[in-house]
Amino acid sequence: MGAAMVREDVNRNVVRLLSRFSTVDTAALLVEVQRVSETALLETSGLVDRNGRVKLHLIGLMEALLTMALGGRSSFRIPNDLTAVRDALVLFLKLNHTQRFAYRVDDTPMSWTVRLLDHLFATFAERDLLTLQDRLVLRRISESGVWETAFSAALELYVRAVEGGAALLAEADRPAMASAATTFKKAVRQRYDRVPKTKYGNPNANFRDVTEYAIGQYLGGLDVNEALSQTLVQAQLGIGSDHGQARFEAFLKANKITPQTFPTTVKELYNTVGRSIPFRETEAEIANALYAYASHVGKARDMRAVFASFTESVLPVAAKCAKLFRFAHMDQTDRAHLIARWMRDTSALGAVRGMSLRDEVELLLPQITKDDLHNLGAFRGGRTKGARLTEAELDGYVKTRTDLLTLNAINQKMKRVEDAILAQIAKTERFTAQPGQNQPRDTTFGIQEFFRYMRAVFEDIFEIADTNRRQQLQSLSTFNRAYGPLSLVNMLVPRERKVRIEDWVPQARARLAEVPYYVFEGE
Repeated sequence: MGAAMVREDVNRNVVRLLSRFSTVDTAALLVEVQRVSETALLETSGLVDRNGRVKLHLIGLMEALLTMALGGRSSFRIPNDLTAVRDALVLFLKLNHTQRFAYRVDDTPMSWTVRLLDHLFATFAERDLLTLQDRLVLRRISESGVWETAFSAALELYVRAVEGGAALLAEADRPAMASAATTFKKAVRQRYDRVPKTKYGNPNANFRDVTEYAIGQYLGGLDVNEALSQTLVQAQLGIGSDHGQARFEAFLKANKITPQTFPTTVKELYNTVGRSIPFRETEAEIANALYAYASHVGKARDMRAVFASFTESVLPVAAKCAKLFRFAHMDQTDRAHLIARWMRDTSALGAVRGMSLRDEVELLLPQITKDDLHNLGAFRGGRTKGARLTEAELDGYVKTRTDLLTLNAINQKMKRVEDAILAQIAKTERFTAQPGQNQPRDTTFGIQEFFRYMRAVFEDIFEIADTNRRQQLQSLSTFNRAYGPLSLVNMLVPRERKVRIEDWVPQARARLAEVPYYVFEGE
C-alpha cells in the first residue's frame, strides 16, 4: 500500500470517529484540511502553550485515538471531556494533511507520536534546559522499570506542586527559610562571642584586635560608620600631618557608608538576609519544598522510596520535565510512561544513547566529588561491604538523604546571603583613594584593612553556619565508605527491578572494573 493510500485509509477511520459528533460537519472539515499550512498549524494548533511547554496530554490523546481508529487498544486513559476528544481528532486530521506529519507506510501510532514530539521539542522547547547528564538519566528511565517508577513518583509530586502555584511551594519552603535566618543569627552570635575584648584606647592594642573589637561592636548594634571612625582614630591613621585631623574628619564625612553600599547596622544586615532567603526555584530548594509538600499530602513514602532505590538523580530531571511539558488531565502512569516510551526512540537522546560505560564515567566525572570518587574506587576494587543492607541501615541512609534536602536548601539560601554581603563589602573599594585624589594613604590603608577584617569575620560566620550540614554529611559519608556511593553506581550500572542489591553489587563491580583505572583519575 502506498503512502497516499495509507494516509487516506487513516483519514477515513478518523473521520468515522468524528462522524459520531453531531457538532462536526465532516464535509466542511475535509475541505478545510486540504488548505492546511504546516507552519501556521504548528503555531496555532495549541500543541505548545504560551510558556513553551509541549502539551503532552494532547499528544498522548491523539496517539490513543489513532490507535483506536486503526482497530487497536490503547492503555492511555481517554478523558471524559468529549470536546477534548473531538478537538484531538480534528487536530490529527489536520496534521495528517501536512508533509512532515502525514502518517507513513512504516508508521505506528507510537512512531508517529515520537516524530511529532521530536519536532516540537527541537523547535519550541528549552533545549538547553536538559544537560547531557539529564539526558543520561532519561535514558535510564527509558530502559529500567526501577528508574521509571521513581521518575513517575517524582514527576507526579512536581506536577501537583507546580499546579498548586508558586505560593504553595513558597509555603512549603517556609520552615527552611526560617531555619536559614536562625542559622545566620546563631552564627553571628557565635562569632561575636569570639571577638577580642581589647577596647578602644588601649595603647598596647594592635590594629587587628581593635578592628575586630569594632566589628564586634557593629554586630552588637553599633553603626558601622562609628565603628570605622573609632578604629581609625585609635590607630592614629591619617592625622599626623598638618591639618591631618581636619582632613581625616572631612574624608570620613564625604565617604559616609550608607545602607545602599553596606548594611550600616545589624538591623540592616538582617534585612539583607531577609531579602536573600525567600524561596527561589533552585534545584535544592525545589527538592526540599517538594518533600515538605509530599509529607503534607501523605506522599512522603513515595519520595523515600526514590532514595531507597538509589535513583534520586530523577528528582531534578522530573522538575525540568514539569517545565518542559504540560500534562493537564493525564494520570500519573500515563505521564511517566509516555515520556519513557518517547525517550526509547527519540533523537533527543542521540548524544547519550550510544555511550559506552567509559563515556558515561567521563561525562559524570566533573560532577563527582573527591569523596565519592574515592569511595567509588573502593567499591570498584572490592573494598566495600557486599551491600547486604539491614533494614535499619537502609532506613538510616534514607533519613540522612531526606534530612539533607532541608540542609541543602538552607545552604543554598545561605550562599545567596553570603554572595549579597560579600558583594556589598566589595563595594567598599570605593573608599580607597582613587588616582589623583589627595587623600592620606595611611587613612585609606586603614579602611582597606577594616573591611578586609570585616570580610574575614563574615567568612567565619558562613563557615560556622555550614557546620550543621557538614556534620550531617558525615553520616552519609560513613554509609558511602562502607557500601560505596550506590546512587552513583546505580547511575552507571542500573539495577533491574528483580535483582536484589546484594546480587547487583558484584555485577556492578565487574562492569566498572572493565573501565581502565586511569579514566577515573581524569586522564
